[in-house]
Amino acid sequence: MHSGDRIKGGDMPTDLIEKVDGLLDQFMGIVESLVEERRIQRGIVRSQNPSSMVAVLDQATLYILAQNHAGALSTMYTYHPDKRISEQKAISSARWEFGYEDPLMIVFPAVVLDEGERDRREILRVIAIAHVEAEIQRAINLMSLMQIRPLFGHASYIVDDRTASVILPLTDDGDDLYDEAVKPALERAGLVPRRALDFGDDEEKLKAIWREICRARMVVADLTGTDPLVMYELGIAHTIGKESLVLCRRGTCPRFPGKLIRANFLEYDGGEDGLLKLRAEMAEILHQMMNPVMGSD
Repeated sequence: MHSGDRIKGGDMPTDLIEKVDGLLDQFMGIVESLVEERRIQRGIVRSQNPSSMVAVLDQATLYILAQNHAGALSTMYTYHPDKRISEQKAISSARWEFGYEDPLMIVFPAVVLDEGERDRREILRVIAIAHVEAEIQRAINLMSLMQIRPLFGHASYIVDDRTASVILPLTDDGDDLYDEAVKPALERAGLVPRRALDFGDDEEKLKAIWREICRARMVVADLTGTDPLVMYELGIAHTIGKESLVLCRRGTCPRFPGKLIRANFLEYDGGEDGLLKLRAEMAEILHQMMNPVMGSD
């Protein structure tokens, strides 16, 4: 591990810091030899890359926690002679205390710090072999991940907690539903409704709808009439994990697996009274959905 400026923390004595550094130099020499012997592409074993590092020493164990990145690097030493820290606690600390998003961890028994290079070489080699094998397997697993490339464009959009994407049939009934129930209920919940437009034959419209769904806090969809465009858009929303409120006029609801829509599903009756009742029911369920974000009042 190629580290940068050292930040001495946790009151680790200077003599222990020197021992940790010596151990790591010897260990990395063994790792370099293993990588060369096996002709592993450089970068696969992350400990060979420039990293920031935290060395955590407790009663019995030395944890080396590292994060690969470019730019300024740092090394920090913490010493806890009266504690025993679990591996889970160490990796959790790397993420939450030191800000390592994808930390690398190597574990050594603390007793090897007091052994000479010759005496501890074999145990360091065993640890190095296990480390290299784990890094190779990690790389294989990453290469085996399914790569998702949406046809509509890049999927990383910042969510706007104020907006709701509204997916309704482009009919007179859909317009009434939007004006009399959906729009006022969403606005009462503190959301800005954005109604999806017709696909048409324009690819740019599809991309615009995709962006709106990705950016929205939630999605409201009406399945009345089983409009294929509404189904398609709701499928997109469910695929990317958007929280949804699904509506359907009573007696016209398509048959779906219940677990997909039952949590936030409302049937409604047509006519002015039916839409007024739906507005009130939407207000209640939206309050429950938005409460963790919008507050309790």
